[in-house]
Amino acid sequence: ITTIGRLGSVDGQFIVPRDVCVSGEYIAVCDSVNRRVQLLTVDGKFVRSILLKSFEPWRLCVVGSEIVIAAYWS
Repeated sequence: ITTIGRLGSVDGQFIVPRDVCVSGEYIAVCDSVNRRVQLLTVDGKFVRSILLKSFEPWRLCVVGSEIVIAAYWS
């Protein structure tokens, strides 16, 4: 068991991580309060984030090379 990330709003940090999906060598995390999905390597290194200006991501899944995001509009 390992811990990845911590509380915050910079890359690699999360506020209310609602869902996580592991696919191959990547971990995708719904970072709801920060309104983004973060993509990390399986050892926790930040890769990129997808910003959702008007939506809070709640659920996600990875299908092939695509990330499907279910979001709450607020």
